[in-house]
Amino acid sequence: MLFIKGIKGLNFLIVNDTKTMKNSLPILMLLMSIFSINQSKAQVALNEISATGQIEIINTSNETVDISSFWLCDRPIYEQIANLTVECGDLNLAPGATVVVNTASISIDPTGDELAIYSTSNFTNSTAIIDYVIWGNRMGSTREPVADQAGIWTSDQRAPEFSTSETLNWDGAGDDQTNWTSGASTICEDSQACEAEGGTIAGGPFAFTVSDGVADMIGADEITVTGSNGTNEAWIITDNQNNILGLPGSFSDVNFDGAGVGTCLVWYIRYEDGLTGLEGEANIDNLEGCFDLSNSIQVVRTEAQACEADGGTITGGPFRFCAGDGEADKIDAGAITLSGESGMNNQWVVTLADGTIGGLPGDPSDVDFDGSGVGVCSIWNLSYEEGLEGLTVGASVTELSGCFNLSNPIEIIRTDAEEVCGAPVCEAVGGTLTGGPFSFCAGDGIADNIGEDQIALSGNSGSNTQWVVTDSEGNILGLPPTFSVVDFDGAGAGTCLVWHLSFEDGLVGAEMGLNANDLQGCFNLSNPVTVVRSQPAGGTLTGGPFSFCAGDGIADNIGEDQITLSGNSGTNSQWVVTDSDGNILGLPPTFSAVNFDGAGAGTCLVWHLSFEDGLVGADMGLNANDLQGCFSLSNPITVVRTQPAGGTLTGGPFSFCAGDGIADNIAADQIVLAGNSGSNSQWVVTDSDGNILGLPPTFSAVNFDGAGVGTCLVWHLSFEDGLVGAEMGLNANNLQGCFSLSNPISVVRSDSEEVCGASCDVAGGLLTGGPFNFCAGDGVADNIPEDAIGLFNASGPNSQYVVTDINGNILGLPPTFSAVNFDGAGVGTCLVWHLSFEDGLVGAEMGLNANDLQGCFSLSNPITVVRNDAGEVCDAICGANGGTLSGGPFEF
Repeated sequence: MLFIKGIKGLNFLIVNDTKTMKNSLPILMLLMSIFSINQSKAQVALNEISATGQIEIINTSNETVDISSFWLCDRPIYEQIANLTVECGDLNLAPGATVVVNTASISIDPTGDELAIYSTSNFTNSTAIIDYVIWGNRMGSTREPVADQAGIWTSDQRAPEFSTSETLNWDGAGDDQTNWTSGASTICEDSQACEAEGGTIAGGPFAFTVSDGVADMIGADEITVTGSNGTNEAWIITDNQNNILGLPGSFSDVNFDGAGVGTCLVWYIRYEDGLTGLEGEANIDNLEGCFDLSNSIQVVRTEAQACEADGGTITGGPFRFCAGDGEADKIDAGAITLSGESGMNNQWVVTLADGTIGGLPGDPSDVDFDGSGVGVCSIWNLSYEEGLEGLTVGASVTELSGCFNLSNPIEIIRTDAEEVCGAPVCEAVGGTLTGGPFSFCAGDGIADNIGEDQIALSGNSGSNTQWVVTDSEGNILGLPPTFSVVDFDGAGAGTCLVWHLSFEDGLVGAEMGLNANDLQGCFNLSNPVTVVRSQPAGGTLTGGPFSFCAGDGIADNIGEDQITLSGNSGTNSQWVVTDSDGNILGLPPTFSAVNFDGAGAGTCLVWHLSFEDGLVGADMGLNANDLQGCFSLSNPITVVRTQPAGGTLTGGPFSFCAGDGIADNIAADQIVLAGNSGSNSQWVVTDSDGNILGLPPTFSAVNFDGAGVGTCLVWHLSFEDGLVGAEMGLNANNLQGCFSLSNPISVVRSDSEEVCGASCDVAGGLLTGGPFNFCAGDGVADNIPEDAIGLFNASGPNSQYVVTDINGNILGLPPTFSAVNFDGAGVGTCLVWHLSFEDGLVGAEMGLNANDLQGCFSLSNPITVVRNDAGEVCDAICGANGGTLSGGPFEF
């Protein structure tokens, strides 16, 4: 004999006698089916119940279960869990997790009441009930019989009553009255743990020399945070005794220079609302609340040391050289002596007359002054400590910073005087040029020549003459016979100089690719005439694309820091807004000044325009593709202006009978949507105050039966990405983002007699037995024996057995199932049902369909009858042998 213990008090006794098992096999299959169904449901259970409507539900399985579609039942009140307020936990229940919901319409009486969880809204169906408890003095019409039939509660048992200050608690061990006790509430206690994490900060330690007037600040990227968690955050500066010195917005905001000598600590904190003690002059050891501190990073503040560097004294010179004669002009080694210097480092420095650093030689004798041209420069000794800044060629000695000291200077005079150079004076004169400067738009394919009469030369003299074109550094770009033959268009953007050169025979260096500053011989250059080759660059725009909700009355401006312009050049600049075809919609002073809200739906482009004087076509209403002149446009930034339309709903209003256990769905063709537009779409169900009750994939998916009496509204919502507030429990009036709602369709959920009719309290009952297999058409009567099908828990004034095909079409209405001979029905499958009903039933006729019955009625579960083919299955049936089973016994 094998004994199987069912879940939640349902026990099965199965004998191992072969004959008895064979005769009992249909009933055993049914019972095992019920056992399987209830075991899958029992993974979710009621755990704790309070008088204030707080219901704690627990997942006792090892799999996550989404309970949002489940129902709570306190007959005659029903609430779908998705419509309830979640106080703690998640409706997507993890293994072992709990969730606490609060129901408004279900009033819990601690002295006597009931509560059940259903997987569907079929509240009379024992396969739909998951868990059940009844307590105290609760009597009358309850779901106790359904729970008893499902095997999850024993009728007439009662859990203890409890007071309004207590809760009813399940011990998790079983499902009878002894497994429930009253006691102090523990609802939501597991959700109160503090989960703040200060994380880890990395960087430093840092050391600063304070009180030197130089800002001592930590760079924004010099400290990083990892592994933190919490609603609120803050940076804290303390001394080494943890006393709070400051609460900056960021560690990089703090200037430690004025804090004096000492050590301080940088901390990072994450915390929840309610923290106390986070204030200046308090101590972080006294913080109270839900918080967590990171590790600390040390900042050491030391005092500046006096600078004792001395550049010393240098003797020698001054020195005079003949500049530009091609002979090396060097100071002899040892001709300059240094004395009295002190400091960690020394450096020789050559400066020009204005203090610009021209060289940093290892020794004064290393410098050849011949190529520097006529002028005066100086040489110095520089003594300095570590940390000196600004010691680079091209910088000025006046900008040096750090601990340093310069010696006295010695002059080096570079001259072309005859008494120094010993050569005859060169009398070539380049002359004076008048005209210009000139500006051309380079690269536009239009020749850029200077007219012959646009530059005049006067006062020149010399045996030879030449026109020279250089860049601004003196590099020779051309040696034309006259300036007027030069076409500057192909040279690209830049600046060049036009010179006149007068010279005597023997000139060296007048070649393209060389530099006019390196010419050697007897020569003289005129003043230069500047030629600017403009090639405006619109630049590169980074940022965007941007998307705005047009027409909602909220200003749609691009932030000044949301678009960055780089690489642009040109005399004039302008921001341009066009449509996608280039038509100019606006010429704002900056992109951030444009409010795109009133432009309606569409796409526009933001450009940057660089141009020279004389531009034509930059006017609103014209097209940017038709601009004329010297100009360049940047790449465009796209601005999409969306304007969703919720559309128009036609259909309804609808009226349903609430809570009768009959699904109340709006048919898919009963509401028509037209005129909607937008990237995203959602159906929304609200109450009459706009509170969101559901967000179904379509209105036809909503069963309004379990929602109780009241009125709700069906809307269509069109929206763009980023919508906030489209959540159950929130209010549709508080939606934020780019969206539009359609008109609403009313759904009235009524319990009035004109809608619901009279109350219906019948039960089709539970049929046991079957399924049955017959050999059809063999001339042997195929009747189900009277005792082969059992009927349980049926109720109602009228009763009828019904035979249908598998689609529900009524084939027969026999006085009892045993009166039906299935032999002549041919091959196929039919179903046997028990029907309980009140007077006034419509549709119980052969040829009609049982799915279309109308009135107060209830059908039992069906028993399957299979009519087999005489040529295939019947031979096997007639020669069937039960065989011998081996294996087991099994224990579940």
